[in-house]
Amino acid sequence: MNIARVVVPIIIAIIVLTLFKKDGSEPKKPTNKATAMDEELLDSYFPLAPGKTWEYTVNGVFEKGKGEEKAHFNRSVLRKRADGSFQLQDSRDGRVIDTYYMSETPKGTMITTMSLDKRKILFLPLSFGPGSFWNLSKRVRATADEDFEEIDIPGIGEKKCIRVRYQRFYDDKQTTRPEWYFEGYRWFCKGLGIVKVDLRDVQQPRPNGKVEYKDTWEIRMLSRVKVPTK
Repeated sequence: MNIARVVVPIIIAIIVLTLFKKDGSEPKKPTNKATAMDEELLDSYFPLAPGKTWEYTVNGVFEKGKGEEKAHFNRSVLRKRADGSFQLQDSRDGRVIDTYYMSETPKGTMITTMSLDKRKILFLPLSFGPGSFWNLSKRVRATADEDFEEIDIPGIGEKKCIRVRYQRFYDDKQTTRPEWYFEGYRWFCKGLGIVKVDLRDVQQPRPNGKVEYKDTWEIRMLSRVKVPTK
């Protein structure tokens, strides 16, 4: 009797039975939470995760009369808090300039500023996409372009982005200029976040009704994204 002819089929049968349930269905695969999180981040226009950092090169006139300068701007997600919100920190050339909190809500991504009396602002609506428009606050409104725009991101390549225009409201008691001032643009890319910023802070209303022209501006361009290691 050939023992191999008997033993080998039995071994194969045991292997098959361990791979499939008694009802013939394939056993459930364990859920990979890290993969699910990665997919959620890739689908977000402002992906938040502890340890994530955005690095930008900056060109602009930061102070009136000083001429064009260069700088480096970093935005980091420091930690995720017990309430589910994220603590973020902005720095320019290594100096911390702002700390704030962001959270995902049924309305969208909210930001709680520390420099503006802990005011909560709708940073991005839940249904954000081409053609979106919303109020960040009573004095700031945002309008997204109707179509995508291709942006060539250093080290990453061309990506489809959405340009958002920002305007600020000043009432007639503060200035004789038009009520709404153009403040600049931000370009959002799915899976990356903000890839470009164009700020135009050229006027500052004064309580006496006059306008002080600051003639300052800056353009930030994403240079690197540091993704937290698992």
